Amino acid sequence: MYKFFSKNGQLIGFGLGALVSALFLISWLSGNAAFQAMAKEDQPNTGIFDAGLIGSFVLFIMALLALVGFGVFQTASNFRNSIKGLIGIAVLVAIFLITYSTSSVESTGVVADAAKKMGTSDNTQKLIGGGLITMIILSVVAIGALVLSEIRNFFK
Repeated sequence: MYKFFSKNGQLIGFGLGALVSALFLISWLSGNAAFQAMAKEDQPNTGIFDAGLIGSFVLFIMALLALVGFGVFQTASNFRNSIKGLIGIAVLVAIFLITYSTSSVESTGVVADAAKKMGTSDNTQKLIGGGLITMIILSVVAIGALVLSEIRNFFK
């Protein structure tokens, strides 16, 4: 099965994406005239875009299941070579857990006002803060690695 997907996987993925796009285009074109004739306030309540949204959601779930399935299969079948990747994932999870646990909930200011308007909980605010700090840390590490590798290449 692995050989089949490694040979034909891109073609199958492209074909499924083209099929979903064609189905959406057909459903949209068949109802576009009626959609344009509707009042602007009634347009968001139509189901004209449902075929595209459902199709893209189904393709996303299929891709996610394939990603997880093949990842677990490759890790289980070749565990010794997967250790570096697993260590990298563990480091990313550890960085996020540290930043999540150290992030604070804003009780005053613009962020607190926005959180009250949107109805976000304290846990959601901590998740957002932890995610942002993790992104900043990883961006700084990536930029630093880029600069150091270019300096190293300059002196080679």
